[in-house]
Amino acid sequence: KVDTRTRRMISLNETEYNITYFNNEVVNHKYNVITFVPKSFLIQFSRLANIYFFVSAVIQSIPIISPLTGATAIVPLIIVLAVSMIRELIEDLGRHSFDKMNNEETVEVYENGQFIEKNSEDIRIGEIIIIKDNHPVPADTIILDSSLNDGVCYVETSSLDGEKAFKQKVASKCTRGIFYNKCDKGKKDVEYLSNFEFKGECTCDHPNSDLNKFDGKITLAYGYSDQDFPLSTSQLLLKGSILKHTEWVVGFVCYTGLNNKIILNSKSPRVKVSKIENNMNKFLIGIFIFQVVLCAICAVSHNSQFKKNK
Repeated sequence: KVDTRTRRMISLNETEYNITYFNNEVVNHKYNVITFVPKSFLIQFSRLANIYFFVSAVIQSIPIISPLTGATAIVPLIIVLAVSMIRELIEDLGRHSFDKMNNEETVEVYENGQFIEKNSEDIRIGEIIIIKDNHPVPADTIILDSSLNDGVCYVETSSLDGEKAFKQKVASKCTRGIFYNKCDKGKKDVEYLSNFEFKGECTCDHPNSDLNKFDGKITLAYGYSDQDFPLSTSQLLLKGSILKHTEWVVGFVCYTGLNNKIILNSKSPRVKVSKIENNMNKFLIGIFIFQVVLCAICAVSHNSQFKKNK
């Protein structure tokens, strides 16, 4: 019995048993239609300069205190906030477009005895997928077989670790040639595969951010072998890597969506703060302290003069 607290159990090619896991939708944007205005306002007022000028605008709007009208301070502040929010909106629309393009990429999934096309966001844990030469890996995938001898394939991982040299991955001994030898009509293109039963189970680590760590085992059913075969990073194709010099690879999805290792390694979009803004914040703190001291001195002097005249 597998301890699900420390290990993940995946049923291969039987997605109904894996429904508790994430789908493969990836979200990098910060806002949606509902959250844009409130979240953007909070971000704008996390900047010291906006807080300072907002307080100044409020004070200038009180006639008994300020000889100026509130509009002279409020209108420029509104313009600055509007421009900043529009810039945030444009940047986030770019993230939305990237997410849509990524999530709507077509992936060939083995289902009901044939390969059908699905959007990347719709693939599930345990599904058997095919990846073609020069195509990106849509989710963290365990290689089962390839078009090359001994289940070997090559991937480029420059988007993950910056290395442009191709890395070799190899299928487990228990699955090498399973798909390659079952291709119909003597053609070694896996797309001609039909009505081929493939079932089994995989036990592996829960999702983590370590790109160089994967520990698991695979057990095949239906007359193959009831022996457990180990899995390691040699069988793991990471989302974001690109298949190279290999006509096709067949594998099963082990991590999806927010659980992909590249997503777990990425940081949430942060608020951009320039060096000029950091320096300005220091000046604003100095100006605020100076104004408070000056107001205190004036108040004390006025109070002393008032008592003398009284």
